[in-house]
Amino acid sequence: MCIETPGQHELYLVNSCISFGTSPIVFDTQNPVLVHISAKKYLVRGEIHVDISSPLEEIDLLEDIVVDAFKSNGSSIDEISTMPVFAKSYQNGITVFEYSTWTDLGEDFIFVPRDSSTRRKKILFYPSRHQFSVSASGCQDAVPSITAKMGLYLEGSVSPATPDVRITILAAGNSKYAMLKKGDIATETKTNSDGSFFAGPLYEDIVYEVEASKAGYHLKQTGPYSFACQKLGQILVHIYGENDTEMLPAVLLSLSGEGGYRKNSVSGSGGTFSFDNLFPRSYYLRALLKRNINLLHQQLLLISILESLERLSSVQPVLPSVPWVLLHC
Repeated sequence: MCIETPGQHELYLVNSCISFGTSPIVFDTQNPVLVHISAKKYLVRGEIHVDISSPLEEIDLLEDIVVDAFKSNGSSIDEISTMPVFAKSYQNGITVFEYSTWTDLGEDFIFVPRDSSTRRKKILFYPSRHQFSVSASGCQDAVPSITAKMGLYLEGSVSPATPDVRITILAAGNSKYAMLKKGDIATETKTNSDGSFFAGPLYEDIVYEVEASKAGYHLKQTGPYSFACQKLGQILVHIYGENDTEMLPAVLLSLSGEGGYRKNSVSGSGGTFSFDNLFPRSYYLRALLKRNINLLHQQLLLISILESLERLSSVQPVLPSVPWVLLHC
């Protein structure tokens, strides 16, 4: 290196991909010594290609897209902002954003982009993360590019309008981008007061199955994302003796109804039993009480279940020695 004038000088080292520190190297031509230069940091860059052909709903991409950097053990390192690369943007419907960070030699990173906005529909990234290692000195290769698209959303409804129905979205196949295998739950939500639901964002590389459930209701799928809802009934059977203090042995309760429905259950001593999740129809209840080893009393009751579930039926046993049975239907 040739210097025009003798004396003391400051040497600044500039490299777009390597940092040699912020302090200049001072040397004196009158007292020449060997100058040692060593790299301090290495620049790691990556790009996010946003597919602007999808409906982005007034997305301010400059503020919305950030990249979280993690160590290989999962601990957070930094939140990296992105900058547009205008020279590469608007080609084939793509807007390009770049992120970068300075790192030490030997560092391992996991870069995870995310949509930091609060809008209703969000962007998803393909793939969802990249792992990168700074294993050699010198300028680093670029992190492989990541594609960003608007996430897939499923919108549906339950009729008649029923709030708080649990909607479960299941993966129908193995996803390449999300950690989902066939049968895994992708996301869950509930219906609003008008019976509608909105679920996502979801990766679009697989199809999804939708299930609906709510305690005390029967839900039947009528379309890809629509369900018919029917409220189910309940029969409560209260069993006691001729006086309230009389303890009774277990009673066999046999409930049968239209369409071949039949269920047998044994009540607790002097207790209450319920038949749940019954469709609105007529049912027959048979109560069997064994008073002694040779005598068996039985009673046949006809019950009609109404959707209101507010009616109280009180039935007098045919045989005076058979206990009272009260039923709520």
